[in-house]
Formats: sequence, structure tokens, C-alpha cells
Amino acid sequence: MQPKPRQNKNTALLRALLLASMAALVIWVALAAQRPRKTVDVPAQSRDAAQVPAPVSTEPPPTFPPSPTEVAPPPTPTVKIWPTPVQIRDITVSAMSTTSEVGVGQKTTVNSAVPISHFIWAPTGDKLVYLTGNKLYWCNPDGSNPTLIVQYDEGDDELEEQMPMGNTLLIRHIGRLLPGGGPPPGRAPSHLDVIRFTPGQPPTLQEGPDLPHAPMQLRWWSPTRASGVWQAGSEGGELLVTVDQDGRLVDEVNIPYMVEGQVRPGGGWLAYSTNYQVTNPIDGSSPNTGYLLNLNTGQRLQVTQAGGGGGGNWSPDGNWFLISSNLGIALVSADGHQWVTIPDPAASIDAVWSPNSRYLAYAEVNDQSPDGHVITSWTGKVHIVNVPQRKVTDVSDGKSAAPSTDSEIMWQPKWSRDSSLISFLSFDPRCPFECSKLSPAIIHMAPTP
Repeated sequence: MQPKPRQNKNTALLRALLLASMAALVIWVALAAQRPRKTVDVPAQSRDAAQVPAPVSTEPPPTFPPSPTEVAPPPTPTVKIWPTPVQIRDITVSAMSTTSEVGVGQKTTVNSAVPISHFIWAPTGDKLVYLTGNKLYWCNPDGSNPTLIVQYDEGDDELEEQMPMGNTLLIRHIGRLLPGGGPPPGRAPSHLDVIRFTPGQPPTLQEGPDLPHAPMQLRWWSPTRASGVWQAGSEGGELLVTVDQDGRLVDEVNIPYMVEGQVRPGGGWLAYSTNYQVTNPIDGSSPNTGYLLNLNTGQRLQVTQAGGGGGGNWSPDGNWFLISSNLGIALVSADGHQWVTIPDPAASIDAVWSPNSRYLAYAEVNDQSPDGHVITSWTGKVHIVNVPQRKVTDVSDGKSAAPSTDSEIMWQPKWSRDSSLISFLSFDPRCPFECSKLSPAIIHMAPTP
């Protein structure tokens, strides 16, 4: 039998080892709690798998606008064929009345040392611009200080009423051709001369860029945009050409068989008429017909009966345009539903609007030639249409004159920029190309309200 004290010693040793193990466990747990923990977002079975590449986008890369230093390329001419028009119906027609009232104030005249063929008012209203032969001049409204702007290579071109909305006029110039058929060095076959006006200063002229098609019938429909007509001939290739204030091409739109037309002030709509066709129509246009065309949507409205006439001379406020029809000359509202006829067989869609849209003026120049060759007498009249009052007034004497006598036959009415004066050439029947008399050349009248 072993002694009892040795058993107590072994028990004490076992107890000490157990306590030491428990203390070591406590210390390990405490240290583990202080270590940073690693978070795993994917299942354990995928940790060692190969990485899957991100999907490739099928969308085109984003585009960014050009920087201010970049120059945008010139626009590509647009060719459009328009759908079948919608006939305008339920037209309301009323007529203007004629009046014997003179309706004008006292005449003032502008003398000239040379005959004048065409003239217009400058956009600033403080100058006149006129052509004599192949020379372009400006002068004060009373005719003083005539100053040469430019001398062209050949005969003059027409100075049309453009109804400018800024300080710029664009003069269509057809440069002379060399014997081989090309233009002179440095001169395009056709372009627009840009003339800018500043009150109290001489105008400045710069030659515009080359144009594939220099338009006629230019009319401003915004301060920076003007549109005109270029005609290719009888094959339906007529273009509505739009340029900016520097004479640069903005757009070309094919309007088949368009003979004349104007964009409404503010843009959006084109009032135009078609010419007679020698080929089959390619767009359903009837000859000698008036249309309204929405330049944004392509919607086209037929304003007159097929073959019943056309036109497109907008008032500056955009409320009316002029057309010729089987009813004569008429003012048509912007939506085409209201017509006001002008009861004068001499009235013309070439009538000139006053800038305030209150008046129209048109000239009647008739020649009497019994044998068809020798003109024995002329008559010249200017008429003023008071649109709000629905009245037409003859403001001239209606003088007749043989070629050997001197007379004041009125021609080419033009309105001043403030609509306070109606001006016209004193046409001399002895002067070639229907130009003015030597003195007075231009007559101003002040219409009464």
C-alpha cells in the first residue's frame, strides 16, 4: 500500500496544468479579437475561380460638340420632293374699294446728273443706293453727296427690295466671263456682294464667297438669314437658296418648278408658285399654282386652284402674302383662308410692302405701240393700297407723253425704312432699259394715314 501524500501531489500537478491551459485559451481569444477581420463577398467555392471579364458595351462612344476653335463643315445641299398638297377650302373673299382721295403729302425731288436704272433705300434709312450703268452709288435721301461704292465689270443687275432686318444688303452679281468661258482671275462666276451700313458713315463692301447658285428674289426673314430663288430651267431643278449675313451658303432645297416664292418673316413657311412644265411633274405640282409649304415638316397646302395663279410676297409682319389668281390680285392671310382682292387690273404681285405692313405700292407703266415697234406714248401711275382701311389710291397724274417730250412717269416704287415716304423713279421713256430722267431722278411723297 502506497503512501497517501504522493497521490495528493499528483492531483495538485494536474490541477495546475488545467488552470494554465485555461489561462492560455483566454489569452489567445483576447488576442484574436484584436486582429483585423477580412470580409469575403463571394462564396468560398468561387475564391480560386478565374476572374470573369466585364461585358463589352454595344453602344457607340459618346460624341462631343466641337471646341469653339473648330470650324463646322459647310452644309450639304438638301433635295426634297414634297407630298401631294392639301387643298385649302372655305376661303373668305372680300374686296378693297377705290378712292379719289390723293392721300399723299407734298412732293420732294432728288436730282441726278446721270440716268438711274434701279434704286433702293439703305437699311439704316439715311441713305439711298442706286445703279447707273455699271456703277453702284450711295447718296443722302435728298440726293447730296453721291459716292461710288463699286464699279462692276459689265452692265448693272437689278436692285431688289430685300426688306432687310439688319444693317446688310446682299447684291447679286454675275461676273463677266472671259472668251474661254471662265471668270476673270479672283472673280467667281456668281456671288453676292455684301454691303454694310452704319448710320452717319459711308457703307462698306466686301465680296462674298463663291456660291454654286447665286439666288434672285432675295428676302430677309431673320436678321441673319435671307432666302432667294435659283432656277435651273424647265426641268424642275429650282432651288430655295438660303444664305447668312455674310453671303455664305446655309442651305439649298429643291422646290420643283418654283418660279417665285418667299419665306415668311420668322421662317417656317414658304409661299410660292409653280411655272409651266415641259416634262411630267415629279412631285404632283400643277403649273401656275400657288402653294404654302412648311419647311420643317414638309406639309404642303394648295392655295389656288390648279392653274389658277400664284405668288408669294409676304408682308413684313408675316400676316399676309400676295398672290395672283382668277380673282385678280389678292391679299391672303397666313393660314390661306382669308382673301382680300384688289380691284385693279394693273395691280401686281410685285407690289412693295411698307416696312410697317400698313401700305402696298405698285406701279403701272403701259406703252402704246400701234405698229408693235414704235412707242408713241407712255402712261405711268403709282397706286397706294391702305391695307387696314381697304382702300386703293392713285397718287400720280397718269400723264402721257410722246418720246420727244419730257414727263414725270412714275416707276419702281420703294418705301423708306420708317414707312414715312414712298419713293419712285421719274421714268423717261426715251431712256434705254426704263431708266430715270436726268432731273429729277427720284421723287419722294409722304402718305397720309
